[in-house]
Amino acid sequence: MNNSTALKIFVLDDDTVYRKMLVCYLESLGHHATGFATADDCLAKLPENPDLILLDHNLEGEQKGVDVLRFIKLERPEIFVIYITGEENATLVSDVFRSGSEDFIGKDSASLIRLKLKLDELIIRKAEASNRKKRTRQLIMAGVVVLAAYAIVHYLLM
Repeated sequence: MNNSTALKIFVLDDDTVYRKMLVCYLESLGHHATGFATADDCLAKLPENPDLILLDHNLEGEQKGVDVLRFIKLERPEIFVIYITGEENATLVSDVFRSGSEDFIGKDSASLIRLKLKLDELIIRKAEASNRKKRTRQLIMAGVVVLAAYAIVHYLLM
């Protein structure tokens, strides 16, 4: 994976073994992954601008993952969040999506496959957004050139 498609990913999960497994898996795919055991540690690193945060529901302390999700989406709505947890019930899933999560993945035998598909989708979305910005800059520059040419022609004809 080249650097332009590598994502910066934070993994917030209080389960040490699962967190380390996810970090290793993500790095094996060519991404830059950092694991966090607590919400405070993860949120303190938000200025590093991760592309994605993988978020568990059950965390150390009184905060639940959905509280952290709401905070992230309030403070940094451009950061993608995927909820990945062993807790699955209709109320939680609904709450997670209403709070702004891009997806909800249960911790089961197919979770890494679903996660890989979401990462591929995120890479495509990120590339499309970058291309839109590039096209917008090109259009603005073309407009400036046309306006300058018009001003010069208008001045010469006066």
